[in-house]
Amino acid sequence: MSTDQLGSGHDSSLRASKAPASTGVLPLLGVLESLCCLALGVVGLHDALAYADIVEAEPWVERLVAFVDNRAAQTWMVFAGAAAILVGLWLLYQAVSPRARREIQLHARTGVFLTAGSLRSISTAAAQDVDSVERASVSASKRRVDIDATTWAPDHDAVKSAVTAKVTERLSVLTNPPRVSVQTSQSGVEA
Repeated sequence: MSTDQLGSGHDSSLRASKAPASTGVLPLLGVLESLCCLALGVVGLHDALAYADIVEAEPWVERLVAFVDNRAAQTWMVFAGAAAILVGLWLLYQAVSPRARREIQLHARTGVFLTAGSLRSISTAAAQDVDSVERASVSASKRRVDIDATTWAPDHDAVKSAVTAKVTERLSVLTNPPRVSVQTSQSGVEA
C-alpha cells in the first residue's frame, strides 16, 4: 500500500512493539512435562504389550493400583497431598505471571531494544573513545553500568568525568538510561 492510498490523515510509520520478555521457568516446565508424558507412554506401551500377551510380565499399572489399594491412610499422605497442591499452585502462578522485562528500550517510534550485552558493548566502546583510556572493563544491567577504566593520565578525576560524560551521552538514547559509575586505575605506561 503506497502513501497515496493511505490518505493524508494517516500515519504510515510502524507502531512500537512491546518489550521482549524473558521465558522464565516455562521451558524447564515444558521439558519436565514432556518427560512425564514420555514415561506415561512407556508405561502404557508396556501394559498394552503385557495385556496382549506379547511380553510375559505383569502390567505396571495393575501392580501400582494393587499396592495403593492395600495401604491404609497415613498421616504423611496429608502432607504429601498438601505439598502437591502447593507445587500445582506454584506451577499455575508461573504459567500466568508476567515475565521479567530484561531488555532496555531506545527512544524510537518502533520497538527497538538493547540487551545487557549490547549495553555493555556500547559502554565499553564509549569509554575507550576517551583519549587517555587504555582499556575499559564494563558490567551492565538494566539499571546500572559499572566501568573500570585503566588510564595512563595522572588526573584520574578528569578521566572519570570524561568517561562518565561520554558513556552518559551514548546512553541518552535509552528511554530510562542506567546510572553510570566509573572507577579508574593507573596503568604501568606513562605517555
